Amino acid sequence: MLHGTNRPYGIGRRVSSGCIRLYPEDIERLFQMVSVGTPVTVVDQPLKLGWSEGQLYMEIHPDALEGDQLEHRGWFTPAPVPDLEAPVRTFAGAAAGRIDWPAVRAVARSKRGIPVRITI
Repeated sequence: MLHGTNRPYGIGRRVSSGCIRLYPEDIERLFQMVSVGTPVTVVDQPLKLGWSEGQLYMEIHPDALEGDQLEHRGWFTPAPVPDLEAPVRTFAGAAAGRIDWPAVRAVARSKRGIPVRITI
């Protein structure tokens, strides 16, 4: 279930019973955009790639084990991302020659979940 909350410390954390909590202003905006009963698919996709204004961006989130470490310790040890080069090259397509591989490796090492430009 998607819903607003008066407990903002739980947003983005695994503290609810399977619910996805949003800030009140975000659920209010979402409520205006979609109909009640709209199907929602939750995707476990730690690696995300996307184009914006001709630049390729990548973000990597901690996996489930790293998320557990983060919840329990407040920090996690990022594990290597296997076979990272293949999906990046495939997604980049004809622009694969513009990929900033040191930036790709830095994103993979940090797993901060923030989009970072990876094209030159």
